[in-house]
Amino acid sequence: MYGDYGRMIPSNDQYREYIKNPYTKIIYYLSVCDIVRDVLYARYRIWAPVLYNGIDVNFYHPKDDKEFSGTILLVGNPYQPFKNFDFAFRVLNKLYDKSKNFKVKWACQYQPQLPAHRFPLEYVVMPKQNELAKIYRESDIFFFTSLYESFPLPPIEAMASGLAVVSTDCGGIHTYAKNGENALLINQEDVDGAVGALFDLLEDGALRNNLSRRARERAMEFSWDIVARDLENYLLTICGGQYD
Repeated sequence: MYGDYGRMIPSNDQYREYIKNPYTKIIYYLSVCDIVRDVLYARYRIWAPVLYNGIDVNFYHPKDDKEFSGTILLVGNPYQPFKNFDFAFRVLNKLYDKSKNFKVKWACQYQPQLPAHRFPLEYVVMPKQNELAKIYRESDIFFFTSLYESFPLPPIEAMASGLAVVSTDCGGIHTYAKNGENALLINQEDVDGAVGALFDLLEDGALRNNLSRRARERAMEFSWDIVARDLENYLLTICGGQYD
C-alpha cells in the first residue's frame, strides 16, 4: 500500500478498509520507525515498539577505487505520485542550467513517461537485485524526492553503497539521516535548495567523500545482524510475559 494515500480518504474506500482492518485485531505490533509508532498510537491507541528495517551491508557496499563520473541516481516507481519525480525533474533541469557536469540514471519499476528534460538521462526498468546493487555502487549522488515516507529503503541502500545522499525532508528519513552529517536534507518543493545541494556535491569532492564515508558508517548500524538481535530480544520479551 505505497500509493498516494490522498485517494484513500473517503470512508467507503475499500483499500482504506483493508488497511484499517488489521489494527482492530488483538495482536502484537511492531513499527518500522518512530513516526509509524506515533501514528498508530494516535489513531488506534496501539503501542507498537520500533523495530527498524534492516539493510544487507554486504550486498550493498561501496565500490573500491571508484572514479567520479557525475552520475546522479533516482530510484522508484514513476507512477506513484508521492515519489514526486516531477519535482526531481524541475530540480535537475535547473541544475543543468548551472552545471553540465552530471548525468542521470533512473532505476524504475515501469517504463516512465519522461517529463521534458535537457540533461543526459538513462533509465533501467525492473533491474534484478544484483544489477540494482551495481547501479548504486557505480553512481555518485543519490537524489530522493518523496513527499512522505516511513522508513524509506532506497536512501539507506544508497548510503550503504557509499553514495552522498540528497533527500527531501519526508519524515521517516530522519530515522537514519542527519542533515550535514551523513546526508543533505532539503525542504519540500525547495527547488533552489536542492539545486544548491546537488551542485555542491558535484563540485566539492571533499564534501562528497565525507558524506559518503559517514553514510556508510550510519548504514552499518542497520545491518541485519543488529536488527535480527533486536527482533529476537523482542520475541523473548513477549514469551517471557514482560510485554506491556
